[in-house]
Amino acid sequence: MLTAATARLPQRGAPRVSAARPGPLADYYRIPAVVRWSFIGFIGTMPLEAADLPITSSTFSVARLAGLAFFASYIFFYNPLSGKRSLPPVPAALSWFLVYLLIFAANGVFLDAVYFRQFVSIFLTLAQLMLLFWIASSLLRVETLARRALIAFAAGAVICAAGTLVGLPGFATVITSRFGERVTALDFNPNYLAYTMAVAAVILIDTGLEAKPRFGWMKGLWIAPVLPLLALMVRTGSRTGVAAFAIGFIACMLPNRKSRRRLIVIFLSVVVVASLIYLVLQHPTVLSRFEQSYQGNLAGRQNIIPASVDMILQQPVLGWQPVAYWEELARRVGQVWGVRDAHNLVFHLLLEVGFLGAVPFLIGLWLCVIGAWKARAGKFGNLPFALLAMTLSANLTHTYLGRKPQWLILAFAAAAAATAVQRSAAARYLIRHPLRSSARAAGNLFPANARQRQF
Repeated sequence: MLTAATARLPQRGAPRVSAARPGPLADYYRIPAVVRWSFIGFIGTMPLEAADLPITSSTFSVARLAGLAFFASYIFFYNPLSGKRSLPPVPAALSWFLVYLLIFAANGVFLDAVYFRQFVSIFLTLAQLMLLFWIASSLLRVETLARRALIAFAAGAVICAAGTLVGLPGFATVITSRFGERVTALDFNPNYLAYTMAVAAVILIDTGLEAKPRFGWMKGLWIAPVLPLLALMVRTGSRTGVAAFAIGFIACMLPNRKSRRRLIVIFLSVVVVASLIYLVLQHPTVLSRFEQSYQGNLAGRQNIIPASVDMILQQPVLGWQPVAYWEELARRVGQVWGVRDAHNLVFHLLLEVGFLGAVPFLIGLWLCVIGAWKARAGKFGNLPFALLAMTLSANLTHTYLGRKPQWLILAFAAAAAATAVQRSAAARYLIRHPLRSSARAAGNLFPANARQRQF
């Protein structure tokens, strides 16, 4: 009896099985450690991608080096030759994005040789971003990895904000305009920097709401770093950044079936809104620019929008070709030299590849939106939809098609939708097979050859 009882006890030094880790940690530790940490590091460097490091005779950004390390480690562990892991399935949204990319590539055959070099650079960037979407939409299904990666993104943004506000060398840059001073960091466009700070602020707010610390006051440790993010966002003078944050914050605070924290939501809303109003009053540049918008001054967009509409109506099917349309748009708004962007994602797509290429991309984008909306009751709550709403609102006045954070958010929305589908399927199984479900919960139906999810 004693021998039989002791035989069932775990022996000292016996190897631990990954299935013994409960809940989401089982999926987290199933991913190789090199892939996990290189992915988290890559996401954390995105807000600092304009920071360059001199290496030999060339200059590489921090984000580029981190991205190379991540993709190399992922391909090493996930490839068709690996017996344990394979490449992830292609999401439906990515299939439509690839159709757009093929139409984009076909335009290169008819493009003038003057634009070809820049065209190839944009094509390679889009291909890399879609590769990021494909891989990230699989890894972000793991809740622990997704939350750590998003926190790393927010941490990188906090470092950028703190360095800029303190005035560290190489960070802060002041731009003087007729409406006042605008602050930026690391030579970022002020509007894009404000969008990045807004995304990081919403991530930290949601993390503070979802955190379950031992003491309630410890939630403030997650909310406190939001203040420097909002301060830098306001000091950039970006109307788009402030508006995108407001939209994302409201979407994040929306009630859902998972939310049971009404008091803390109300308290947090009051604190954030009061802080934002105070910061705007202390730095009136953004307020002056909003007043100019009310008077019809949209920083040149009042001329770009009608010119873009005229160009779309002239060539609606095929568009004006990538890169080439920038010069044509600049000429039509009265700019003699240089190029001009459409400052709107939909206009950009229609001018670039026409309805033939814009429709597939918008279908893929719509699938991400629907997935994020349906995933609100899932384990990520409102966060995927809030971040996606911010991104879409920012793309109404700017074009962030070639920016990494936008594709990360799209991948997060696709991953949240996939996990929501899995949870709903599991719930239906529990309802239809209650006896089998109870036995599975007791641990009696786990055969040794059971198939596990791969990431």
